[in-house]
Order: sequence, then structure tokens, then C-alpha cells
Amino acid sequence: MHQQTNKLIDITNTCIDLGHWPSHFETLTTIIITKPNKTSYDSTKSFCPIVLLNTTGKLFEKMIREQLQFLLISNNFIHTYQLGRLKYRSTTDTGVALTYFI
Repeated sequence: MHQQTNKLIDITNTCIDLGHWPSHFETLTTIIITKPNKTSYDSTKSFCPIVLLNTTGKLFEKMIREQLQFLLISNNFIHTYQLGRLKYRSTTDTGVALTYFI
């Protein structure tokens, strides 16, 4: 498992170094599903579109996002009180920061 993770990281880093993101990572498929219990399927509201993205591409994007976040935080590019949408920062952290300010 660990060896497979290292290969994925190597592929991701190579894509970044080359400045190339393979187009098949961005390929998506839209599937239209009919909603149950509709009297008529003449309206677009009777259908639910589901978008499916390439799983490998999503995995690589998550790895890149986490690596960027780590680099930004470890190099102090993000303010200490920036708590939203950051890994390992929670609502509790926000409450502590608010208590400190008050």
C-alpha cells in the first residue's frame, strides 16, 4: 500500500513539474436519472443529472490540494486565524479564537 501511494505521489509531482495535466483526468460523464413518482416526464424538473468524474483525477487533485495546504501553512502564508476550509482546524478553534478576541 505504501509503495502504491509513493507511485501516485511521483505521478502527481511529475505532472506538476511538466506543467501538464492529462485530459482524461478531467473527463466527466453525465447521467440523467428520472425522479420517481412524477406524473409526466415532459419537464426538466422531472430529471436529476448526476456528474461522474474520473476517480484517479479526483485522487490526484486531492493530493495536490493537501500538499499545497501543507506548504502554505508550514511557510506561514496563511494567517493564524484563517480557519475556514483548512484541514485540522475546527469549529472549536474558531470558538477559541473568538474568545481570545472578546
